[in-house]
Amino acid sequence: MDEQGINGDIVTALNRFFEVMHAWETDNGEINSMMERGETIDAVVRRQGDRLHTIFDEFCIYGAHPARWPSLSLMHEYLPGIERVLEMVYWSDRAVTVKTETELGEGKVMYLYDLTLANGKWLILDNRRRFNVDGSLFPRPL
Repeated sequence: MDEQGINGDIVTALNRFFEVMHAWETDNGEINSMMERGETIDAVVRRQGDRLHTIFDEFCIYGAHPARWPSLSLMHEYLPGIERVLEMVYWSDRAVTVKTETELGEGKVMYLYDLTLANGKWLILDNRRRFNVDGSLFPRPL
């Protein structure tokens, strides 16, 4: 384990992922207007699921949750410009854990992201962990 400081390429990869995920979450908040235009809930869920899988294919490595299906939560968890990198721990020149912090409605929350360098690009393992500000693991929804 090596603490080498903050790597700008990794921060850029995470920030771009946060932006794209936020756009996806924002679209989820417009489900009523989609249905008013005649789309069924099944069609909306399928379309949003396809978009989520496209996002994950670009930014992530499937690991812990290979069969993930989209949640149509109205809560926005990816907040570009608000979630900030606190530290990075390098496990090798190709693997890093990034600790971030953000302010949500319930206060400050910390996340851990694992990234790996593959084909010259930093990819996020889909096992983001959420912690309360006191360091306790936030319960993962079923």
